[in-house]
Amino acid sequence: MERGAESGDDNIINSHEIFDKAYRHQRLREAVYSSWAELVPVVVKSHRTPMPSDEQSATDEQLLRPLLWFMSGGEDPELFFEQLKQKEMRPPLCGHVFKSGEPNYSCRQCATDPTCVFCIECFQGSIHKSHQYRMSTSVGGGCCDCGDIEAWSAGYCCEIHKPAESTTTTTQVSDARDQLPGDLQQKVIAVLRIILEYCYEMLVWEEGESLPPVVEEYLMPRKLPPSYCTMVFNDESHTFDQVIDTLKLAVDNCTQKDAVAYATAIDREGRSCVMTDVRSLCVMAASIITRHTSRMDTGLNVLVMNHLIVSHQNFAIRLLDWLVDVIKKSAAIKDILCDELLKVYATDQCVVELALLSDTKLWKCARSHWHNLIIATLFMDLTYKKMFAGLFTRHYAQLQQDFLEDDHDHSVSATSLSVQIYTVPSIAKYLIEQHDLLTVLLTTLLHQCVIADSTLSGDAQAGFDREKIKYNFQRLQYIIYDLKYVLSSKPTVWNPLMRTKFVDAIRILLQFLASMQGFDAVVRQTSQHIEFEQEWESAFNFQMRMTAVLTMVLNWSTADKEVFMNVYKIAIDTLVSLDTDIVNIPVKNKRVGKSNSDCLDYDVSKQHVSLHQPLTRFIAGLSIHLDQFDLSYGSPEFGIAHWPKPIHMMERPLRTLVMVGQVHAGMWKRNGISLQNQIFYYHSIHCRNEMFDQDIVSLQGAAAAMKGNDFLLSLLNRFNLLSWLRDDYDKTVSAEDQLTFTIMLMEEFLGLIIVLVSERFTPGIGQCTDRQKHVHELVQQLCIKPMTRSELTKALPEDKNRPWIDDVINDVAAVTKVTHGSKATFHLKREYVDMYNPYYYHYSKIDVSKAEEGCLKMNAGSGKGSVLAPPDLPAFTSTFSGIVDLLHCDVFVYILKTILHRVSLSWSKSWSENMIQKTLYLTASALKEELRLFKQDPSSPNQLSFCSKMWTAANGLSINEILLNLVGSSRVEICKDLLSTVIKLAIEVRGQKYGDEGAPSHGSKDRSKTPDPESDRQKTKSENAKASREKMMSQMKAMQKNFIEKNLGSFEGALAGSDDLNDEDVEMSICEGEVNPVCTGSRRSSTIQPCLSKITCILCQEIQDISPSRRAVVLSAFVQKSSVLSKKRGQMNTSGPERDYLLLPPATLNEGVHTNTCGHAMHWDCWQNYFQLILIKEQRRPRRHRNNFDIEKREFLCPLCRFLSNTVIPMLPTHVARPLPSETDLDNSIDFNKWTEEMSALITKKDDDVATQNPLSAEMNRLLQTVNAGSMQLSNSISDMVKLFSMNAYTVGVDDLPNDRDEKIPLFSWLTCAYTIQNTVHLLRFDKKPLVGSLNSRQSLCLSNLTRFGAMSISVQDSVHVRKHCLALLSAILNPSDTGVSVIELDMFTIMVYLCLSAPGMRRSDHTLSPFVHGAAVFDQHILTLSFSAHVVQILLTATLKFTDELMDDDQLDSGSPEALKLLELYNYIKDKAGLENTVNPHASTLLSHLMTSLIPFLSCATLFFHFLTGVPIPVKLHLGIAECEEELFHALCHYLGLPTFTDLLSQLHEDRSLSSLTACTDRWLRHPLLKDKLSFDNSSVVSYPVEVNILQKLPEDYSDLINSAAMFRCPKVNGTDVRAPTMCLICGDVLCSQSYCCQTEVASGEMIGACIAHSLTCGAGIGIYLRVRDCQVLLIHGLNRGIYQAPPYVDHYGETDQGLRRGNPLHLCQDAYTLLQKLWMMNGIPEKVSMALEFTNNLEWQVF
Repeated sequence: MERGAESGDDNIINSHEIFDKAYRHQRLREAVYSSWAELVPVVVKSHRTPMPSDEQSATDEQLLRPLLWFMSGGEDPELFFEQLKQKEMRPPLCGHVFKSGEPNYSCRQCATDPTCVFCIECFQGSIHKSHQYRMSTSVGGGCCDCGDIEAWSAGYCCEIHKPAESTTTTTQVSDARDQLPGDLQQKVIAVLRIILEYCYEMLVWEEGESLPPVVEEYLMPRKLPPSYCTMVFNDESHTFDQVIDTLKLAVDNCTQKDAVAYATAIDREGRSCVMTDVRSLCVMAASIITRHTSRMDTGLNVLVMNHLIVSHQNFAIRLLDWLVDVIKKSAAIKDILCDELLKVYATDQCVVELALLSDTKLWKCARSHWHNLIIATLFMDLTYKKMFAGLFTRHYAQLQQDFLEDDHDHSVSATSLSVQIYTVPSIAKYLIEQHDLLTVLLTTLLHQCVIADSTLSGDAQAGFDREKIKYNFQRLQYIIYDLKYVLSSKPTVWNPLMRTKFVDAIRILLQFLASMQGFDAVVRQTSQHIEFEQEWESAFNFQMRMTAVLTMVLNWSTADKEVFMNVYKIAIDTLVSLDTDIVNIPVKNKRVGKSNSDCLDYDVSKQHVSLHQPLTRFIAGLSIHLDQFDLSYGSPEFGIAHWPKPIHMMERPLRTLVMVGQVHAGMWKRNGISLQNQIFYYHSIHCRNEMFDQDIVSLQGAAAAMKGNDFLLSLLNRFNLLSWLRDDYDKTVSAEDQLTFTIMLMEEFLGLIIVLVSERFTPGIGQCTDRQKHVHELVQQLCIKPMTRSELTKALPEDKNRPWIDDVINDVAAVTKVTHGSKATFHLKREYVDMYNPYYYHYSKIDVSKAEEGCLKMNAGSGKGSVLAPPDLPAFTSTFSGIVDLLHCDVFVYILKTILHRVSLSWSKSWSENMIQKTLYLTASALKEELRLFKQDPSSPNQLSFCSKMWTAANGLSINEILLNLVGSSRVEICKDLLSTVIKLAIEVRGQKYGDEGAPSHGSKDRSKTPDPESDRQKTKSENAKASREKMMSQMKAMQKNFIEKNLGSFEGALAGSDDLNDEDVEMSICEGEVNPVCTGSRRSSTIQPCLSKITCILCQEIQDISPSRRAVVLSAFVQKSSVLSKKRGQMNTSGPERDYLLLPPATLNEGVHTNTCGHAMHWDCWQNYFQLILIKEQRRPRRHRNNFDIEKREFLCPLCRFLSNTVIPMLPTHVARPLPSETDLDNSIDFNKWTEEMSALITKKDDDVATQNPLSAEMNRLLQTVNAGSMQLSNSISDMVKLFSMNAYTVGVDDLPNDRDEKIPLFSWLTCAYTIQNTVHLLRFDKKPLVGSLNSRQSLCLSNLTRFGAMSISVQDSVHVRKHCLALLSAILNPSDTGVSVIELDMFTIMVYLCLSAPGMRRSDHTLSPFVHGAAVFDQHILTLSFSAHVVQILLTATLKFTDELMDDDQLDSGSPEALKLLELYNYIKDKAGLENTVNPHASTLLSHLMTSLIPFLSCATLFFHFLTGVPIPVKLHLGIAECEEELFHALCHYLGLPTFTDLLSQLHEDRSLSSLTACTDRWLRHPLLKDKLSFDNSSVVSYPVEVNILQKLPEDYSDLINSAAMFRCPKVNGTDVRAPTMCLICGDVLCSQSYCCQTEVASGEMIGACIAHSLTCGAGIGIYLRVRDCQVLLIHGLNRGIYQAPPYVDHYGETDQGLRRGNPLHLCQDAYTLLQKLWMMNGIPEKVSMALEFTNNLEWQVF
């Protein structure tokens, strides 16, 4: 080995010397290429990337290490670079490149924008771990921002990358170069130039049979090798299945597994060699692939390539990786490489430029390696980063165009690098000033979104290209993201250059907005319904993405006065040039009352209207800030020659709002659902900031600039409501529809006026701050209902990280604490209820009702007036102060008076309750505004005169008089509180403004108040109603009581068949007669009559007794395999010649058959008819969209509760078996010793001997004859049901077709009984509940009927099979050496159940076996005693595993009770007899306690079994779980089971060897030849006692720990490959590669299943519980093709889950939620959960998970 190593070093040194010599003769390039031409085809043989480890090692050693020797000047490279690195400083930036799915972290408090993130290592060592951080998973391609000062306001680096003091970036750059000698610098430059040239030329080369011209003369051999390959390249248009099917067709001998591997490689790396052969065959395969995939879409890109080309390309990729590794060794080499990447060559382009522009020519792997190199070099230094940013911006348009035409994801595109440069504030500022960045971005976007390029040359409105937006939107939106990145940091200081560049960019933006102005205009359909729905999604998708950009642009535009004025002027000029059609609209004079005004003649209901008016809304957003710079609309400072009139400015927004109102009124129904969807998004939180809200601002600006009468007349004219204000309207209107539309439009009109005068909580409109705005928004949302944190977040508009939300929430809301898995809920504080605005403009109709109801509840008992009264509002700013003129203009007063007058007319129909509410609200608003202005400055001339006009009577009564007349009227009953509030407010305003002179007369005062008689009448009415209700309730209770007493029997029957059975409804009765009942042996207690004797069929509703002679009654049930109790996870029970796992169940309980029921009863024939109907229905259905049940597996849903079922359990009556006198004598005569002798004699006889002679004694035969004589006769239907359930249990157990002759059928019938009982006790132990008293009705019904079924099943089974099983079981216990199975390997409870239920098979008879052998209680007792004794021996044999650390002194050996000492003696005897070394002994009392604790689970299972088998009631102590200690519980269980005292049992096991047959059994158990080997300490198959309750895997408290550990997981099938969806099995803890083709497995049916499905078959018997770590979701699996997602057990600080990590809040484990998941698994309830969820959700392809 050493000699070989020396030879390798000699070759490297020789190569170095050759390179050094060539370098001196300036022929280094030729020498390097010649070396690669010779070695690359030999070393790089495979066609995979990354290279196999051995190939990569050879490549590094033979091809790359010589270069390191050359660059280090002939010194050892490791020593050279280590010395060089010690002289250099630590790199300040991390630069870790994220892989797809890798976790990253961002600090909400310190990050300058949401794109600033830390990797795992940096985050763990940073100060941000204790902050409010956000975690998410990367899509790949980004890098860690640790060390970037501009990315963080605090804690910009972790401890790892913390720079040394007094170091700067510039010093690092200069110092790093000085550490490398000049001659070595030149060598490094020469090598890097050769490598970069080689990598670029080879990777962009697209020919398969020649080399690039630049390197061809050096690398091309005289003759190409004959070997070729078919290379398939990746795209994003073909699915995995299409590629797999194509490869199987095109490639010879390509199996499904091979095709999946190829497809996985193609998707992961971007290309894969699928065939290696001669050229002709490769060309043929390529043509087949192209032809086959072209049928479905554009064909796959396939290229036939010579092996030489592939080898060189793979080597080029390795070179790029190697460069990244080399620059980590030396900062000097990194700086030199940066220079070479940016150096301009003869083509006037540098290497980086060439690589960027050729990005779409590369496959996925080559792209990512170039990107990683750029990030690792240029992005690690601000100077180089700026230079790269300039190059990137220069070619931005071309890069985006290439990306639009590309077929790869954004994460592997060169455009994904923009986030790394445009989010840096200093670079963004530099690019805007020096490279016109904003102009470049907006111009690129404009070119891609408009039809004509003439927009750039002056055409104000070019067509918005719908097709481009529709088909390229997913890619176009990345340009918008780049705009957001650039605009995320607003300049604090403006210079002239920045102003100029920004204003130039705004010109492009305004042209873009102009192209959208009036887009998707619609016309109301009046004659017929629209035939084709309009495509509208494109524009709204674009609008939603642009909303944040427009908001940021407005923030930039209002940050500097000069910028603001220029932007405002350009926007107005653009609108003027665009709105020539509005200016030319004819004008008509309209009149209301004595007021008239010129209005634009435009009918929204007949002409075009559009929801898209971005230019007008942009100007509205600017107008809010006029006050900020002491400007106003029309100020001469702007230099605008022709200002648009306010009536023209508001025209487009007004049309939109009117159309919305008409849609709400139902006038546009014939325009289809598309228009309704548009209006929904118009009001939605995603769009309303820059759509609906800005339209309101536009109207508010117009209202402030116009006279009130003119403005309201324009609104009335546009709403077509002028006719409604005529006095004779009620007489002239005839059509009911027209009246309805008009009333609803009037409601919309009044609502709009309310919004215009009330919505002032926007800085710039009202005199308020941003904080007051946020408080107002939160208050309105919390008035709807108490909300969780996530609900509040969704209800509020998007904002950058929402830094204010926590502070504001704490002020306005009280939070309920998170307890028991509940979510924290925020309730509005009482002091903020007065801010409630019932007509808040962001409320939907449902929100309005909910908010009113919620505020009424909060105000209940407070004595306050109507909650519909307007709240206190801030004053308008000077720009918008003119809006208040609306509240006292003549038209406004006329409208209010007209509405109130019509309400007072009994014959008028042209009003509504909503209209009167809004009218009163406007009246109160006007009065409150007048009062506010008066209190603010009584001497101001800008006072309102509404109050005086309200008292003025013109053409009839005044408004005040009409209001007083309405008091007590039934027409205003719904708003009487608001009416009273208005009247009181009017009196207050008049009193304060005019004093005593203006106060109303005494008579008026009386009329202004609600009359006392009315109040008294209401009070009397309420009291009478209350008394009447109480009287009726007492009468109903008396009648119910009498009826129940007379019909008690009927109620019992109904109770038996009810859906919700209580524990008292079933036969789990507490012992009423005997205090200490016994259920086995000669002292067995009497059986009680069951409470549940009648049932009601849920299908036919017939009530019937449960009787063996009546119609069979069944319960819906589900039988399934289960591994909940398994102690050896993943091991299947596969029987073989050495052992029958079904007959002799293992103690590890690897698998079982569990049965569950919903408890709903049906007649057998009713159920058959129901199932046949389902079968016919499913056969007729062409395709099932949901697979919540599988009819082919005879699954169905319970008719009542939709419980998943696959069989039915027969309901059987409790067998009443009172001991006969003769039977008692027989019981006493057959003791345990006699019984064991009889059984031993029976199993020693051969079957032929048993058939010819009876080996049993006369007493035993007499007893069996007595029992058989009293057997119960079953009806045919019940017998059929018993057979059916037995067959179903067998079918599920063997997972095969039914076979009624199989001898295993009885075993599965008994197994499901035993396993279900054990599972129930397992669950009770987990819950720490009493044994019986805590069973619910479903559990009780299931266990009772399962146990009776087990006893009854032998009556329908083959007696030969039953006898065979019984004898085999007895042989395994009494003579274990014959079976080859030691006693510690058996589950003794299951053995006991088998023996008890098969005991009639001991006696051969031609008659049908009686199922009721438990009538001979002595048999049960002896079987129980034998099983119990064997279990004691099991526990003592394995006790060494529990007490190895307990040492005893000699003086402690004699301590303890006599019982404990006797047990210790038995323990030592057993250890000695088994041949085990007993070096360490436990304390006697400790051993006794351990034994009792270990026996309780067995005794508990036996108690349930014999209770349901015999019907003997449970003692009160066991039923209620009131035992004081485990010892008391142990003795209570033993007494109920009729077991001998513990002292007697120990004596029989050890002392009285000559008298007790148990001693002989013990000796046989201990002499088993395999026992000693099984008990070795390294044998994990031995079960330790007490058996621990199986629980799901323990999860870390912090979710970040879990996601960090999953980040290290790699695909087990493809070594070193990242896993997209690492999924953790919560049952065993294994992490799997889920939902990927690479880890799919083929099952026996030939179907391919995913890793999770395959794992669940072995780990959970077809049941799986998985945690998808990166998605933070729980996946529940049932079978091969059923599953659901469920909320994870991880919650944030507010108790909310975060599926998909969308919010990214820190998560911690919620133990309560995890406990519920644990119980669901332990109850075997996952199939039911999955089935019920799938009934209401769409299916996924669960088999691939």
